[in-house]
Amino acid sequence: VQPREIIKAALNMPCKALILGHNHPSGDPSPSMEDKLITLMIMASAHLFDVQILDHIIVDMDSDAYQSLADEKVIDDTKNKVMAIMDQISNLVHCG
Repeated sequence: VQPREIIKAALNMPCKALILGHNHPSGDPSPSMEDKLITLMIMASAHLFDVQILDHIIVDMDSDAYQSLADEKVIDDTKNKVMAIMDQISNLVHCG
């Protein structure tokens, strides 16, 4: 998954918000470190184009099990990280 492809699709629709989703064939819908990292990358990219990421849902296709990163507060935590990164960039730009 490339964040640019997701953002490109969002801008072509056009939409102001997205809910991400994918499946875990292992049967365990718990988010991996890679899931959290790609969510951060997508949210940072989306922020540049004023597109919100509302949730990232991971499902097990063989059962009714799912994990919502918004329910687990991962989305809020990631949003705070993105805002902190953007503030740091802004400070660098204004200082230079």
